Amino acid sequence: MANSRELARVYEERYGKITFKGAFGAGESVKPPPGGRFARARPEQENAVAFLIRTIEENPGEVTVLAIGPMTNLAIALRLRPDLGKMIKRLVFMGGNARVGGNVTRFAEFNFWFDPEAARAVIHAEIPEKIMFGLDITNHAVLTKAHFDAIASVRTPITELFAEDMGAGWPGFYDNPEATGYIWDCLAAGYLIDPTFVTDQEEVRLEVVTEFSAAYGSSFVPNPGAGSEAARGVSAPTNRVRVMLNLDFAKFFALYRDLLTRPVEPPTEPR
Repeated sequence: MANSRELARVYEERYGKITFKGAFGAGESVKPPPGGRFARARPEQENAVAFLIRTIEENPGEVTVLAIGPMTNLAIALRLRPDLGKMIKRLVFMGGNARVGGNVTRFAEFNFWFDPEAARAVIHAEIPEKIMFGLDITNHAVLTKAHFDAIASVRTPITELFAEDMGAGWPGFYDNPEATGYIWDCLAAGYLIDPTFVTDQEEVRLEVVTEFSAAYGSSFVPNPGAGSEAARGVSAPTNRVRVMLNLDFAKFFALYRDLLTRPVEPPTEPR
């Protein structure tokens, strides 16, 4: 099974609405950044998979991979080079759900749902340390209009993008001041700067559902009492993951606001 636009259509026919389809969604497009140095950057000639393999090979045991989207590229790199996992220092990723429900379907979180096969391959890879920022912790990182205003009131190209995205787009603070949103990817990135905002975590054996069903793309902690592990396909010890469960949101938001509202460096000439 491999997810696709057509498979998403069939899923909705059988099991109900998918709230966000990413690149599988009709009419959705990538917008250029509104300004600043990244607006003038040119694409690299080296593709993402080749970059991952080369960088990890050149720095064995030193690379932390931050994955804040579907893990397709990393899964392909690991398939091409099965020995690569042991050379990665650690993986910090945003995606999945261990003990809570989903956000794009009743069962699944978006990054895992978009490419469940890649997520499962990476979770089972021999990466020494895997740190998960899934919905278990992001559900506690709630943004209100007051949080939004604290950032959008400072004018930089970054905050203008933030304001457009969360004010005019989702969750729509301009039209609905009572709306709430969530912080997802930035929690994983923030952890690399200051891990002390995490207040609760646990180590689990994680599984990802890759069979086409209502739960397609979801992840879960297998119940040790529900039959033999071998029969359920979870006998491999490589799927140990540290799941982040809760946080000091005030502490994280202080970091988040500071970084987003800093003056943007003048643009440099493209390479």
